[in-house]
Amino acid sequence: MLSLFFKSDAPQNESGWKNDKFDQLLLAARGETDEARRTQMYADLQTMVHEESGIAIPYFMSSLDGHTRKLRGLSPIPLGGLMGFSFAEHVWLDA
Repeated sequence: MLSLFFKSDAPQNESGWKNDKFDQLLLAARGETDEARRTQMYADLQTMVHEESGIAIPYFMSSLDGHTRKLRGLSPIPLGGLMGFSFAEHVWLDA
């Protein structure tokens, strides 16, 4: 994702952010075989994106909840929205 969205010449670089140090470190990290060193390099790249780039990453939830007094069986479960996505097995409409 770093190569697709943040490298200076990336076609999806929507913010137009250009940073030669980032580009060089990214290329070096992609070729690094030492796992610990590569991990640190990618952490440094992410820090650079966080502190220096000009992009916001919004979060969009793609679900809608509706409610009616006829709805029965719906209860909160801490596994996720809509009863951990098993709501269809436990919810019904009262006549």
